[in-house]
Amino acid sequence: MKHRLARAGWPAISTWIATWVTALIAALAVAAGALAHEGEDHGPPAAALSQTLLPRVATASEDFELVVVLEPARLVVYLDRQASNEPVAGARVDVEGAGLNAAAVESGAGTYALALAAPLPPGQHALTFTLQAGTDADLLSVTLEVPAPATAAAAAAQPSALTRLLAHPWRWPAAAATLSVAVLLGATLRRRQARRALPRTGATT
Repeated sequence: MKHRLARAGWPAISTWIATWVTALIAALAVAAGALAHEGEDHGPPAAALSQTLLPRVATASEDFELVVVLEPARLVVYLDRQASNEPVAGARVDVEGAGLNAAAVESGAGTYALALAAPLPPGQHALTFTLQAGTDADLLSVTLEVPAPATAAAAAAQPSALTRLLAHPWRWPAAAATLSVAVLLGATLRRRQARRALPRTGATT
């Protein structure tokens, strides 16, 4: 009795699977058509989710607050008063260390820049800043850490197959069709196995 019920139920199950897969393909096709229109105004492009953070370090003394930022072609120094956070203009800023030995040039109020002949290599670089602003002078030291190129992180950030599929809606119908074929093949194989498992009855006299 159980074998007969299982055998009778397979056509209904296969029909239900086929109906479900067909509806899925149709829904994905409609979604793909809605998202794949060209020449329409969909608003401004999305902003980048992350930005590269430049290497930087900060230190302070009783008189000054110093922030050092490593840009691609120069070293930028931001110099403020420690007590009032006021930019220090007209100061002399000498930089020494990491192959550097020169005075930074003022490019704005409290901002000083030193051009780099070559990029600083990855690693930790000890820098010493000699500061002279009016009658106030100070000597500040920092260690600037330059990270190695993030090759491993960039490789790990590659989009997965699912992400690439979701980013290209026109591929959804093909993926759904492949899924439907796999589901129907699986159902067919299971039905054949169920038929083979049925006991065979011979003629009786």
